[in-house]
Amino acid sequence: MISGMARSFAAFLLLVVGLTPGLGLAQSKHIHEEVDPYSHLRTLFLGDVTTKACPEDPPLGLHDPVVELIFGVFEKPDHTVEYFLTADLTGGPVLNLRKGDTMDSLMDGGVGWFVTPMGSTVNTIYRGDRSYVHETIPFHVERGNLEFLSQAKTFQFRVNGPRGAVQRCTDAKRLRDLAEFLDAAAVY
Repeated sequence: MISGMARSFAAFLLLVVGLTPGLGLAQSKHIHEEVDPYSHLRTLFLGDVTTKACPEDPPLGLHDPVVELIFGVFEKPDHTVEYFLTADLTGGPVLNLRKGDTMDSLMDGGVGWFVTPMGSTVNTIYRGDRSYVHETIPFHVERGNLEFLSQAKTFQFRVNGPRGAVQRCTDAKRLRDLAEFLDAAAVY
């Protein structure tokens, strides 16, 4: 039998790779809700949070991965919830994170880290005669971390894997929908 968390995460992966449409719950076009047809458990996502090279880093090159952030809240059978921050990498080398690997973070200069409960999921996407590597890495976060992040001016993070690391930054403009996401998640 598949656990509730695994079922929710499977629905999340389907959304990430574009196999299921979002339901457009909130006003933001980047916030989507999924409802499991069997358990009726809900999952809420905020996607398309773009990142860029950090100010002290060299400009991104053609072989550097595109990194987007996806925030998720998963309703569990006991009606509690779990929050995730997912690094969604397209292109570039595979980091191949394992269970327990980390994302280091700086939120307005405050140091933190998040742990992945299951490691990376890697897929190859084919478009025409080209292929792209797509790596999805969920990290468990607490709601308080996301509340702090929704007010932060800057967010710098580094995903650490056995095959290297990827560092990116984002800012308040790109995180503008996070407060709306948290308001929507409060009813779960």
